[in-house]
Amino acid sequence: YSSGGAKKADQYILQKLNFPQEKGGVFLLSQQYINLMLAYQLYPLHLISLTSYHNILDTSHLLAPAWQWSLSDNTSINTGAFIGIGKKTNSTLLLESEFGSYGIQLFTKFIYYF
Repeated sequence: YSSGGAKKADQYILQKLNFPQEKGGVFLLSQQYINLMLAYQLYPLHLISLTSYHNILDTSHLLAPAWQWSLSDNTSINTGAFIGIGKKTNSTLLLESEFGSYGIQLFTKFIYYF
């Protein structure tokens, strides 16, 4: 539950104008979500995971599959995707679902600790 989120889907665009969302500190726009994360270690150096965010208000989903490869004690490579599922819109003033307009975003991250 997020008390700062919108109570209706037609209020999402107003939420994006709030300070935390505008500055990128908070990316969720609604109030109620169900989240799930599954992780499995394939081999000692390989971890796969799937994270799911489900918006209860508009029934959209954000799926985030990922793979982590540990190269050494202080170095790893992560790769994955963010996949938005839900009603899509072409309007910049109306979001029919929170995650439907996300599309598919791919990422790779190199991590080195010292």
